[in-house]
Amino acid sequence: MMNFIRRISGSLSFRLMFMFLIGGFALTELMQVALRVTAGELLEQNVLRDAVLYSDLLVDRRTGQVAEELATTLADTRGFDIVLRRGDSVWAVGEPINLDHLHFEPVDLSDLPVPIVRRGRGRSAGSTPYALESDWEDGRFLVRMQSRGYDFILGYDPNIVELVQIWNIIALIGMLGLLYLATHWLFRPLENIRGVVSKIGQGDLGSRTTIDRHDELGKLGAEINQMADDIEGMLEAKRDLFLAISHELRTPVTRSRVAAELIGDTAQREAISADMKEMESLISDLTEAESMSTGHSTLNRQPHSVSYLISTELNEHFANSGVEAPAASSDDYMLLDGMRIQLLLKNLLINSLRHSAPDQPRPTVSAKVNEEGLALVVKDSGEGIDTQHLGRVTEAFYRPDASRQRKTGGFGLGLYLCQNIVSAHGGTMKIDSELGRGTTVTVRIPHKVEDKETDNNV
Repeated sequence: MMNFIRRISGSLSFRLMFMFLIGGFALTELMQVALRVTAGELLEQNVLRDAVLYSDLLVDRRTGQVAEELATTLADTRGFDIVLRRGDSVWAVGEPINLDHLHFEPVDLSDLPVPIVRRGRGRSAGSTPYALESDWEDGRFLVRMQSRGYDFILGYDPNIVELVQIWNIIALIGMLGLLYLATHWLFRPLENIRGVVSKIGQGDLGSRTTIDRHDELGKLGAEINQMADDIEGMLEAKRDLFLAISHELRTPVTRSRVAAELIGDTAQREAISADMKEMESLISDLTEAESMSTGHSTLNRQPHSVSYLISTELNEHFANSGVEAPAASSDDYMLLDGMRIQLLLKNLLINSLRHSAPDQPRPTVSAKVNEEGLALVVKDSGEGIDTQHLGRVTEAFYRPDASRQRKTGGFGLGLYLCQNIVSAHGGTMKIDSELGRGTTVTVRIPHKVEDKETDNNV
């Protein structure tokens, strides 16, 4: 829960929405004040107009009696509270009005619309100009004036606060909705950028952003694409250099091997031949590794029995190693490049045997083919790999032994070649290791699907 809170609070979108939310609350408060003022002014004018209109109608012109039926109808239909008082006689309808606590103030007629003023003054000849007074009491607006000898009080409670709050909530919800849509649109390219950067970090240098915008995020996406192009170009140049050097070295190495055969000293001839053979092996591994890492390597996928590939490799190169082949199976066929899968197994076993003492248990090989694909596991009980080196052991020429002594390892190309073979098949390779307890390499290769690689199936 705490991790979720930290992740959300650290989100740029969350921070931006939080800032806008504060601004939205401040804006809605200002809107609420403005609505109260505006609604209050409109209400006062409407109630003043109604007071002027009904002041004459609620008192009979001939008898001076209160038109109770009309007053009751107004109270029911319009929500008015009406009091007509003359001397000690009081007639009221609607909610009670406590006249003792009111402090009426004169209404400035210049603030009223002209039709209201004219209607109020259009009375019978000889009548005195009327005077309007008003007061607010607990959210209710009250108007007092004289009507045919009566003290006429008209009250109306519009519940402005509730009305304003409703509109305030509606405005806030609408603002939050627009804010969410705007923020989502504004930061939508970040998801694309994050995904592309993650793929590039995992080695997929062909991934590119697809942001069709000209703002800062659009420029950032274009710069990431340019960076990926530059990195891809540099790596291609490095691969080309490796391959060119490897090819150029083959000729002098071959000539040196031929010349070594003419040396009369048997011990010296065999030592030189062994060195030449090791150099040829290095060149072959380097050429194969770099050709597999280009992303355009040709895989000769054929239906192969995985158990047969493993047993064949063990019989040819590890017959006296003590490594046992898994049981043969007739239900473990997959479309694989058999030669390269055997090369993968060969390099994994060479590493396992090299780092396992003779008195320790021999490495084990297990393989299983199911609906998800191949799961190949090579496990040993050797010296293991320090955690700090696990993330780099699949890099070309990387070796945990900084002194790079020949007795502690090869050239640092074995696991690099294994990683490229697995990647070319669309699979993954995971290395788990603990010092003094051994290493486990798990290779997972899915069944062949339509992909970007060019296969040479013959």
